[in-house]
Formats: sequence, structure tokens, C-alpha cells
Amino acid sequence: MNSNEIRQDAFHGTALSNALSIVKEGFRKSRGILGTGAYFDLENDQSSRFRLARLLTEETKVIIQAEIDLGTVLDLDDKEINEKFRQFQKILNQRFGTEIPRQLGRGWQYDEFLSEYRLNPDTLRKRISGFDTIAVRSVERICILSIKDLEGREIKWQP
Repeated sequence: MNSNEIRQDAFHGTALSNALSIVKEGFRKSRGILGTGAYFDLENDQSSRFRLARLLTEETKVIIQAEIDLGTVLDLDDKEINEKFRQFQKILNQRFGTEIPRQLGRGWQYDEFLSEYRLNPDTLRKRISGFDTIAVRSVERICILSIKDLEGREIKWQP
């Protein structure tokens, strides 16, 4: 596990009303493909833009740029971690059959994996569709730097 990297190139795409809620209340964790966390793409906002294109809303879509103290990072692309996870998936299939883990999804499997091996990373990282994606489990490590619409115009906000 890596630790103590601070990134200012973390991007999260969402609807404007969600972004304003995040400013007031902070990021909420949700379960996604990497388990429970607040999701960001690193290095550029292209993947966030792609996801926003599929968001079914007429509302203004925005990109939040954040600074994140990644803390302890579990790299899910690490060969050893990946092999351990694959073995754990086999255990889940033995316990529950193949249908339940498939229905509950990869995110549930990662959450169970972390629990089973008593791993408590602040952040999970995995390369997905050519982009570094992170799930920040310790949301207090996130600081909003800017909010912009898809044309790059700054959205005014107050912390």
C-alpha cells in the first residue's frame, strides 16, 4: 500500500445541484465498481466527461476539481493484490454460488474483500478504461478547488 500522496488533479463529474450540495455537506460515499467511496478520475477530466454524457438530466453538468490527500492507497492493479482478490472471488462463489456475487457487483466484492482481510485503506485505485480511477473512502481528505461547466466556465461557489 502506498501512502501520503496529495493530488490536485482529481475530477468528479456531476449535476450542478449535486455539486452545490457537495459544497455544503461534503462528499458522500456510494458503492461503485471499486466499492464504497467518493469517485474521482486522476490526471484529466475526460473520463468524468464521458460519464456525464450518459447522465440523464437536463440540468447543467459540471466537473469538480479537487485536492485529495490520498492517505493509504490500495492499488487494485497491483499483481499480488489482484491475485489475492481473484482467490477471494472464488471463496465468495463457494459461499454464495455465482449468482449472488454477480448480482451484488464488483463493488460489493471489493468491500467484502477489504473486510475479510482487515484492510482499511483511505483510497482504492484502479485503471479503468485507460483512466486512473480512485474511490476515496475517507472523504474528509477531499478539498474542492474549482467547479466548472463543460465549456470550462468557472461556477461561483462558497465553502
